[in-house]
Amino acid sequence: MDVSVIICTWNRAESLRRCLSSLTQLIIPEELNWEVLVVNNGSTDNTGEVVTEFEQLLPIRLISEPKLGLSKARNTGVENASGELIIFFDDDVLVDPFCVRGFWNSASAYPDAKLFGGLIEPLMDGITNPKSSFLDDPFFDGLILRKDLGPKG
Repeated sequence: MDVSVIICTWNRAESLRRCLSSLTQLIIPEELNWEVLVVNNGSTDNTGEVVTEFEQLLPIRLISEPKLGLSKARNTGVENASGELIIFFDDDVLVDPFCVRGFWNSASAYPDAKLFGGLIEPLMDGITNPKSSFLDDPFFDGLILRKDLGPKG
């Protein structure tokens, strides 16, 4: 297995449905073997039924993690993943059709890298361009966030 996509969810079946629907639009190279793991973190809604809806459309598996908590759910996902590359998506994102391919290409080009990330723009009801709602505010003009990750080399 090349890629495992892990989505952890808790009582957000409708958001999960939109996310999984976006995964059906992924442009995946034929030679790339991939899977989608949905970790149900103690949901009491119809999360399981939503996953079942996508069994014919995606290489998907439902995993149950009754102990609540995102970290626990992610660890359970990793423990059950078969992929060489693991990609986490939140249950409320719509995934770009080239996203998984892009992560795979980056991981292949930089085999020593351990972590990749990218821009995720939130979808908010009634806001057509959510990033402009705060990033274009003059208060944030020129703002740079920096975190020292320790010595290099």
